[in-house]
Amino acid sequence: MSDGKNGDANTVQQPCCETTPRWETVRDLPHGTIEEDPATGNRRFIIEGEGFDKDVRSTLRTLKKNAVAVNPDCGIVILAHARTGTANIIQAGGFDAANFGKDSKALFSTARAVVNIAPFDASENPDLAWIPAKNNNGKRPEPSRITLDPDTLTYSRVDVLDVEQWQASIKAAARSNGKRPEFDPDNVKKMLQEPLTKTELHNLIRESGVTEAATRGGIKGMLRTGSLIEKNSGKRNQKLIGTPESFKPDKSDIEFVEFNEVVSV
Repeated sequence: MSDGKNGDANTVQQPCCETTPRWETVRDLPHGTIEEDPATGNRRFIIEGEGFDKDVRSTLRTLKKNAVAVNPDCGIVILAHARTGTANIIQAGGFDAANFGKDSKALFSTARAVVNIAPFDASENPDLAWIPAKNNNGKRPEPSRITLDPDTLTYSRVDVLDVEQWQASIKAAARSNGKRPEFDPDNVKKMLQEPLTKTELHNLIRESGVTEAATRGGIKGMLRTGSLIEKNSGKRNQKLIGTPESFKPDKSDIEFVEFNEVVSV
């Protein structure tokens, strides 16, 4: 962007392309807008690259000077990227609101008003949480849940947003998605159509996602209650684990009952 030394007062420079700088004037832009559409490549103006947070204040001062030179009553609206992930999404509201945007602290402190926008939930096409984070010129509006009309492609308010409740639901969804399966004795029994060595059974359970500690403790518990039994395999120093039903009976399992045969004539 021009600082007035290398271009006229109404000129802005796109700083991202050092080898082929491109110059455009605020006065020449349609509707008095400065915009960047990365999806279509229809570039008007962009602030990006290393040192963004460091230089944002001077960048905005120059942008304001250039815009006001064309229209003293104009306002400047900046769309900035937000960071992803649960820990970052929940910062849209509350004490961490200034940290919600990517490299945004300087931008947050410079702007007169800030609205943070985040997905309402983890669905495919979620509603949005619309959360005013700052308003120097008056009372902040209430946070809202907004939804997209697919026909008009405009958003409308669904309801007032309880920010704390929304943050709790985002955290709960993240815990649920990241939770490991618990040790399930019934599933272990299904795995044992025939006896396995302790190592084989252990590895099979671990492959289902159960933790090491839960696997070891679960097997010990089932052996203790008799749900599983352990027997010699017939090979030296090797034992097998299985359900009582999975083992074929051997001589030690057979009870001989003597009885007297009664013959009636």
